[in-house]
Amino acid sequence: MPTPQENAQILIEYWKSAALTSKQFEAFASSSGKLTGALGAAQQLARAMRTMKELISQATANPSVRITAFAGNGIFEQSILLEDGRLTGILLNAARAGQVDTFTLQALWNADHNLRTPRQIMLDGIYSAGTAGIFVIKDPSGMTSWLKSVHAAGIAILGAIKGDPDGAARAALLKLLRDVALPVELARALKTGRAFEALTELLPASPLSIDARRTIQVLGAEADARMTRDLAQLPDLGQLPAFPTGDGALASTLPPALAWYRRPGFWATGVLGILAGGAAAARAAR
Repeated sequence: MPTPQENAQILIEYWKSAALTSKQFEAFASSSGKLTGALGAAQQLARAMRTMKELISQATANPSVRITAFAGNGIFEQSILLEDGRLTGILLNAARAGQVDTFTLQALWNADHNLRTPRQIMLDGIYSAGTAGIFVIKDPSGMTSWLKSVHAAGIAILGAIKGDPDGAARAALLKLLRDVALPVELARALKTGRAFEALTELLPASPLSIDARRTIQVLGAEADARMTRDLAQLPDLGQLPAFPTGDGALASTLPPALAWYRRPGFWATGVLGILAGGAAAARAAR
């Protein structure tokens, strides 16, 4: 297996190579509506999908690897900025619809059975690390320790929220912003940049399906409400934890927006309440 640094470089070279281009897809299109001759591009995409899975696994297991290999190389920001979701989406959607040849489908399916882009694999992995577990959060840093810099991430995320053509990746990004721990300054930048107001204004003209637009609209409203609430409550939150980013800075981080069943004290309070209620009922029955 390649080292984390080698995996990071494979992904960087993939994005730099512009492996999937508009001209390629014009050549792939056939009169039957299928993509033909797409095996080479599919193999390049499949390698990037496998590599992202490996790197996310390595970075999740080892926080120092996350900082040096993932965040230090700006994988999050480059993925958001450089991966062309429209073109990778064309290929993956064609695979889902059975509009590619068997070898092309097999190459993509073997890389990821859910046929996700490298970027969505990344976003799903960060979400899992930041929300996994019932009683505790596996990674309390949330998004923070995956970023090269809060400023660069803010620019990339702002553009993606406003108009990224990959609906699945945009929805995954909004879930991150709604649920996991994130830098205070990132939340401020998105609010100052009117990211969610722009989303509301621009989404109706998007070529995405009605269901995709509805999902993104709901997730955007929930992420906006979370940030508005957390920023308003900053004076009451006390000293926030700070986590390192890939550029060596320490970023103050808002706590994750936990579901009701994972809030601190819920289980202790709930269990004690059940036990107390049971004891009272037993006494009453005597």
